[in-house]
Amino acid sequence: MNNTKKLQRLFRSFLKELRHIELKQQEKKNLVWQSSPMYKYVKDKFVFPASLNNTLFLEQYTLLLNAIKVSQEISAMYKGTGERTIEQSANLVGLKLPKLYVDPIKTS
Repeated sequence: MNNTKKLQRLFRSFLKELRHIELKQQEKKNLVWQSSPMYKYVKDKFVFPASLNNTLFLEQYTLLLNAIKVSQEISAMYKGTGERTIEQSANLVGLKLPKLYVDPIKTS
């Protein structure tokens, strides 16, 4: 009984990760993940879990999908905006650059 609940929880988490990836790739299509070859393979293996190897495979693949999702979210969160100018870098550490001399004869 306990093993069955664990397998159900594992399968649901796999479906959640697969749906998240598929919807991110093709936002307009709903439930497109059900036609994915990976879903069909895992579904066939899950219906007849002949060995512990199948559940370990599913668990590892689910963890991989989750890790990829989290790393993409972290990468997007801390994405750099590019190089700062010298003035912005100086202001960041509390320094002010001297003003540049402007020749009044050339500006007139």
